[in-house]
Amino acid sequence: MFQFRHDAGPMLDFLRRYLADPYWDHAIQVLPFVAALGDRAELPFWPNGEISDAVFRHLCWSLSEWSAFRGAGTLDEKKARLHDQLPAFLRDVQTAAPAARLSAVPEARVAQLAEDWIAAFDALRVKESASHVLPSKAAHLLLPTLVPAYDQQVIAGQVLPAVLPRRAGRNFQTYVQLCWWVLDQLCREGSLDSAAALVRDHLAADWLVRSLGATRPDPTSFVARSLDSLVAEYTLIGMWKLQDEKHPDARRREPLVAPAW
Repeated sequence: MFQFRHDAGPMLDFLRRYLADPYWDHAIQVLPFVAALGDRAELPFWPNGEISDAVFRHLCWSLSEWSAFRGAGTLDEKKARLHDQLPAFLRDVQTAAPAARLSAVPEARVAQLAEDWIAAFDALRVKESASHVLPSKAAHLLLPTLVPAYDQQVIAGQVLPAVLPRRAGRNFQTYVQLCWWVLDQLCREGSLDSAAALVRDHLAADWLVRSLGATRPDPTSFVARSLDSLVAEYTLIGMWKLQDEKHPDARRREPLVAPAW
């Protein structure tokens, strides 16, 4: 799928680089969803899209914190549309996935999975203009073992250009494949479980989580042990941070990763 252009060292080092100095930290957004999912180990995590009022309020707060409710129209109108469309959206996102965590999806299925998710994202018409930011983040928060969040400013605008050559295609589909490849590399290195534990402990240790007394997930639960989307996201941001430190002038950067095709 992808390969390093040169010897880049263990994948876990990139994750540690991010955790040592996180570019952004959304523990207070993610951790309540991880705790709410409990020990569910198989899809659907959200049968029939049924989430509690408290979970929906937290989802809307998190999306607002991430500026995902952009565009014309009132915030209340957008929240109402999201509430109405969320059950079908969650059904489509979960139905498309053959496994409850991204690392368990067969390689031959990853590209089609990304396409299926794009179709589900396009069907979620909360805002007036089409955008994959709000649906990808909603899916990511509700399915943290599976769906990586796609951010235009950081992921599309900075991470992918630093990691991949232009010919690889810098879009959500490529990002999902790249996340799967990162997880596969961690698995081959025997460090995927260690990576998930590092991320879980990093989230739980966040000062805001502690000060608010937020519910922490049972560390033995499936979800807490399988935070694939966060592991992949943080590792890729760690790659970008390394490139940014080595080559402050973006024009002089050499992509770390190349397509294997």
